[in-house]
Amino acid sequence: RFAQTHPPPATVVLVSGDINFAGELSDFRHRQNLNIILLHNRQATEALKACANQAYCFEDFTKSLPEIPENIVPVAKETELHVRNLKPGLELQKVRRRLSILSANCGGKVKAVFNGGAVLKFTTLDLAQKARKRINGEDVCGCKIKAMIGKPKAKLDQPTHSKPHHTVYAPPPATIPAPQLGLLPLPLPPP
Repeated sequence: RFAQTHPPPATVVLVSGDINFAGELSDFRHRQNLNIILLHNRQATEALKACANQAYCFEDFTKSLPEIPENIVPVAKETELHVRNLKPGLELQKVRRRLSILSANCGGKVKAVFNGGAVLKFTTLDLAQKARKRINGEDVCGCKIKAMIGKPKAKLDQPTHSKPHHTVYAPPPATIPAPQLGLLPLPLPPP
């Protein structure tokens, strides 16, 4: 499809050393007349490299970039998403199943379900925010739910599970500046 919607002198950049791409690259280069740039690993075959107009070893291409020290890599903190607007008296297992389905594609787990609400947990704030956008206003057992990140304003009933429920509310992790990346200038193919 790319070749159909992007006529020459379009460029395809492939970051892979997989020989299975050789056929497509060869077609793009020779039949579609597209410029092919290949960033490959050291194990890439000569046959794959021959399909590209320009081929660069990924390790050589990135060796001049600074490494990120381990001490500044952000650690994922568990984030809770509070679900409100559930009617008291709903069958808690049905609520749990529906919330599991709604939050699963963002990596969410149902932590607690209780009369009037529920708590979902996510490995990162970003995933919790995506889930909040997705599930806000969804129907759960006949209730249009509201989801929010952080401590709920009104106190809800205690969870109905056997383990004690302890929630720690922490500010989101501080953002860490991304390292500046330098890229090598690549010459343009001749017209």
